[in-house]
Amino acid sequence: MKTENLDAYRAPFKAAVLKHIAESLNAEEWGRLRSVAANRSRFVDRNDSADLKLTPERLLDVALSEDGISAEEILVPRFKARAARIDEIEGQPVYYVDGQGMYFWGLEPVGGHTLMFWVTHPAYPPYW
Repeated sequence: MKTENLDAYRAPFKAAVLKHIAESLNAEEWGRLRSVAANRSRFVDRNDSADLKLTPERLLDVALSEDGISAEEILVPRFKARAARIDEIEGQPVYYVDGQGMYFWGLEPVGGHTLMFWVTHPAYPPYW
């Protein structure tokens, strides 16, 4: 597995995500996903005291992570059918998993790390 550092790609990833949220994610879907975020039983860390009323920009600043899972590993059957390519960075697709509020991108799609953002932060996405 490669251990590339994806810091240089954070700005273009954020731009792609914010553009998608502004142009394609309606207020109803944003609200539904943020209501999942309020369900403490779904929190990654149940002691998290995250502010749940953040703007998309601020939430992305707080919740963007670099994960040791590759894009290929994320695209399991239950997510693959719902994953839409919303942009491209360095020739690799930026994905949005419809209904899950998951955005991710990896420079090395097989065996590499990914930049990932969940609209449902600090909770897991609905089918995670």
